[in-house]
Amino acid sequence: MYKKYLDKKKCKEVNDAEILHDYQIASELDRRAIQNCLFDKLFDLFTYYNERKYPKLGSEEVLSAYCNAQLKLFRSIEADIFRAQASIKTYFEVILSRECIDLLRKKSSIIVSGPETIPEKVDENANHVEHHIAAETYERRLNNLRDLMEKLSDKCRMIIQLYQYGCNFDEIAATLNYKTSVVAKERFFQCKKRLISLYQEKNCA
Repeated sequence: MYKKYLDKKKCKEVNDAEILHDYQIASELDRRAIQNCLFDKLFDLFTYYNERKYPKLGSEEVLSAYCNAQLKLFRSIEADIFRAQASIKTYFEVILSRECIDLLRKKSSIIVSGPETIPEKVDENANHVEHHIAAETYERRLNNLRDLMEKLSDKCRMIIQLYQYGCNFDEIAATLNYKTSVVAKERFFQCKKRLISLYQEKNCA
């Protein structure tokens, strides 16, 4: 049964239902054959993300994101979390997008923060104290926002993050498998409204 996963041509013809069924009953060795099959079958996404979607990331970074996304995909299948509400490719692309966005966030954080330096003498004047308080307030607000984002659905988080990193609604619709950019736009504002509502609930409690 698993020989079809070793043949690249036959591998491309295997449908999602077959893959999910075979993976659940496969031995460890046979699961590797399915994993290798899917690695090749979805690899066109690596090329697209590397050359067009996230050009600010290097090839090694996108490949790292691709491999991490594959691991998460297989864990979801093993844990019976993924139940084919969407295609394997669509589900995988959502995970891959999230991995790439996380890498972009880390890069932007490094750029904003800059290299760490040790000050020769700490300035304890009023301006320094005010700056320190402002920095702590900003960090607290950022942590609160992260906590609220975790309460959103996966797709809501993805829409807001993709929009934040400059993706237009056509790109968001293509990434998250919405029919049109209009649908993606409407969904974005619904998610944004939900986030604002969560913020208000937290601060009025």
